[in-house]
Amino acid sequence: MDEKASPRSPGRNEPTREALTAALAEAQRELGEARRREAATAAVLNVISRSKVDLDAVLATLTEQARALCGAANATVHMRDGDLMRPRAHAGCSTEFAAWLADNPVKPQSRRGQRTRVGHIALTGEIIEISDVGEAPDLEPSEASALGNYRAVLGVPLTREGRI
Repeated sequence: MDEKASPRSPGRNEPTREALTAALAEAQRELGEARRREAATAAVLNVISRSKVDLDAVLATLTEQARALCGAANATVHMRDGDLMRPRAHAGCSTEFAAWLADNPVKPQSRRGQRTRVGHIALTGEIIEISDVGEAPDLEPSEASALGNYRAVLGVPLTREGRI
């Protein structure tokens, strides 16, 4: 019988069928995730290449892709406007929530602003992750989470030339 065709029992150093199946499933999951990230990056780069000065289109695409990649219900991008942080793009937000964000810009230097996620990110440049805003003692409870219908927050600063 040909050696390649002969059945072998797994030896001590050979992985089991279950281990190989699990490794294959993990590799397929990682490949799927990499393809999603690549597609999101391609979408953002496509918008950037088509629009020389349309920052709003770029931010809208970036926000939607970030929302989709995170599996979030909604996402926002705030930008500095003088001493305030104002919403510049959003995805998945209700009309009421988007209006509330527009009507309530954050002043990071103020006492209230320092206790908001947007203010904290603007001041520190740190990424923040909050699994339950209701249990975040550092941040002031806000109408935002009720209007936006969210409990968890991931905040990532966008920088340009070292400035948030």
